[in-house]
Amino acid sequence: MPRIYLRSSDDQPFWMEEGTAKLSLKLKQIIEVKDRVNDVIKIDNVKGVTLTKVIDYCRNHIISNDDAEALKLFDQEFVRNVDEVSMMYLTNAAKDLEIESLYELCYPALIDKLKGKTLHEIMDMFYKEDLDQVTGICLETVFRSLDLK
Repeated sequence: MPRIYLRSSDDQPFWMEEGTAKLSLKLKQIIEVKDRVNDVIKIDNVKGVTLTKVIDYCRNHIISNDDAEALKLFDQEFVRNVDEVSMMYLTNAAKDLEIESLYELCYPALIDKLKGKTLHEIMDMFYKEDLDQVTGICLETVFRSLDLK
């Protein structure tokens, strides 16, 4: 199967199989419309550490596609030990790359991790440079989900 070559926003190179990349609607469109299988696709707004986790998620969902129990266990473990800031980056990456299943996993997990925290505590978690990188998720939406104003 052909490989797709990616470059994160902090210039780290990655690759994934074409079928795995197509879990992302955004990458699927790039691959199919522009036939860019051998080109490097720049992934803006997603740093290497986050893109590594996204690729891991996609690969596991392709490998275990027929095993619902294995996917459920993988998903639980995937979000279990992720801190709030990393979860925000993952949620943003899922939204930006249009990976619906990853977004549906990460967004509720993010909300759960932030429940019980004050607006001040949440804002302290995210430095100005972090907020600049999180473009796909409006913090206002997160605050509304937490019933914060």
